[in-house]
Amino acid sequence: MKLSQHLGVEQKTRTRVHREVTDLYRKACQPDHFNGFVRTYQKVDDDGGELPPESKRVQLKVDEILAELRRLSTERIDAVATKEWGNTKAKADIVVDDQTVVADVPVGCLLFLEKQLDELLVFIRGLPTLDPSESWELDRGDGLFRSEPATTLKMRKVPRSHVLVPATEHHPAQAETYHEDVIVGEWTRVLRSGAVHQVRVDDLSRRIVKLRDAVISARQAANAIDIDEKKIGSAIFEYILG
Repeated sequence: MKLSQHLGVEQKTRTRVHREVTDLYRKACQPDHFNGFVRTYQKVDDDGGELPPESKRVQLKVDEILAELRRLSTERIDAVATKEWGNTKAKADIVVDDQTVVADVPVGCLLFLEKQLDELLVFIRGLPTLDPSESWELDRGDGLFRSEPATTLKMRKVPRSHVLVPATEHHPAQAETYHEDVIVGEWTRVLRSGAVHQVRVDDLSRRIVKLRDAVISARQAANAIDIDEKKIGSAIFEYILG
């Protein structure tokens, strides 16, 4: 039998046996089912009359309960033992692009790695990335990215006047006041960031996906090994029951 085939059988066996053992335990916890009696009546004189015998049948015996418990538990123990012994043999290499990343990885570790890589992929894809509308350069001094300098002007409104009607001998001049924007300085802005380029996140994500797929393939290969059926439950109960 292949380990992968046994895994489904083992899980179903454990579920079923757990249910049946639970039912058996409920029966064992009802002492009245184990007790019975027979009562007969014997008159001591003619005035005593005749009464029929009374009885209650014993419904369960502890030995029967133990025998059923042994049968069910042995089935479950053997199923788990077969899986666990199989797991000790189930190993495979993690191979990416014909390169062995890790050799002879146990199937339990492969299952763990598969889950870890799924979580790692979510983490990496959530990393902050640099604004693509800016041009960035890595500053080797502090390890931060810096944008190209961007200049903005500092403006100030300066009042001006404009003569609409010149002054004459008889009338003063008529003027209009307005404000003119005048450059008084300039700002130079350089953005700094500890984020990474989107291409870096995409590359890391791609590598994680390839590794996760390789782990899945390795797990499937490990689960495809042939395993021997183990029978240890009987020995366990031979010791327990004597």
